[in-house]
Amino acid sequence: DLYNESSGLRHRNTWTYFSVLSGLPLRNNQYNKSPAQILLRWNIQQNIIPIPKSKNPARLEENFFVFDFTLEDKDMQILNSMNENHRTSYNPLTFDF
Repeated sequence: DLYNESSGLRHRNTWTYFSVLSGLPLRNNQYNKSPAQILLRWNIQQNIIPIPKSKNPARLEENFFVFDFTLEDKDMQILNSMNENHRTSYNPLTFDF
């Protein structure tokens, strides 16, 4: 984790999630999907709308192929257990825009 003293925000490098995800039991490639696709699908199954971005055309296209599979409950639980309740941005409920 990186901590920015001026903003009081803690940031986690996205690659950290991918490296952790690659070590999970669900990454035995049973879904035949990339870590990014797994994380996008995890959000969708929680009724969270992810907003992925990439300058890489292949990754942009890959992001569309998250509706042809469903994560099993046990895999959803594994991903949910990774929550450390850290924000990577301001709290929209309390930030004065």
